[in-house]
Amino acid sequence: MNEYKNGYCKTITRQLGQSFLYDNTVVLSEYSKSVEADKIYDLHKRNIKSLVLGDRLPINVIKKENSVIIDMGKEVAGFLDIDIKSQEIQKLLIAYGEHLTDGNVRRIIGDRDFSVEMIAKRGENKYLNSLRRIAGRYIEIFGESEIKINYIGIRPVEYTVEIKEKVFSDELTQRIYDTSVYTLKCCMHEHYEDYPWREQALYTMDSRNQMLCGYYAFQDGNKDYARQNLIQILNIDFLLLIFAALQLSHFLPAYLMVSFSVCLSWDYPSLLFCHAFLRKSLPLLLLNICVPTVSESQCLEGLNAENIFALFHRSSNDVLAYPL
Repeated sequence: MNEYKNGYCKTITRQLGQSFLYDNTVVLSEYSKSVEADKIYDLHKRNIKSLVLGDRLPINVIKKENSVIIDMGKEVAGFLDIDIKSQEIQKLLIAYGEHLTDGNVRRIIGDRDFSVEMIAKRGENKYLNSLRRIAGRYIEIFGESEIKINYIGIRPVEYTVEIKEKVFSDELTQRIYDTSVYTLKCCMHEHYEDYPWREQALYTMDSRNQMLCGYYAFQDGNKDYARQNLIQILNIDFLLLIFAALQLSHFLPAYLMVSFSVCLSWDYPSLLFCHAFLRKSLPLLLLNICVPTVSESQCLEGLNAENIFALFHRSSNDVLAYPL
């Protein structure tokens, strides 16, 4: 993939990882042949539907002195889609975000940089990036010379659900409800996400609230999707993490372990009758309920206390949970 700059190493966020620079002027090389790796992986089928790439949405093009802003009219999560014509070879910086500050997309926030780059060739440039999902309402393009924009936007990528019809007599209440359901959909892809723009992570407590909303907002409670999220969250060997697949030992506060474990059983009772789920998860749930009462020597010896996220309050040689 010689069209992507190697060693670019510009970070979007710590959670999302690296940005990219795509060079549309290079002659594409053939991909190397795949080889069998000398490794064994524990793979599992993801029992949810595939994501769907939607059509292009209407855009409003706003020309500024040094840039062009694209307004899609609402938050969109999906793939960057570019169809432009350039009079010369030039580098484009493409920023994206949810709001404008002083008339520009808020691209730099602390150590975060919500932008990607592209080197446009002379003439037509058509590019759809399906490797990095982005989100926002606005896109801002900075170039070295003028470009003709046929289309620049975010193609929506969605997990398909059937929304329950809910009608309110008050127009404002209806708008708030519809916007809330749309926001929930924007946070649904391979799993529930805390934020489609900034992190896209499966946070344990955030997702519990999203599951609750989905039980009421979608037909059949969207139960299969919720179940798969729970399986990912509970794919652990010890204590609940702040979000799934975390490589660091950042555990939930103890009072949240208890509340999540108890509420999980209440929220999704059908899981209690799933033997395979219980065999794997019940011991973990019980552990996360009971761990506030155990002493350090009994269960927690060897943990690095500096890596525990607000988990325990130390008193003498005991490990005590924060009070409920």
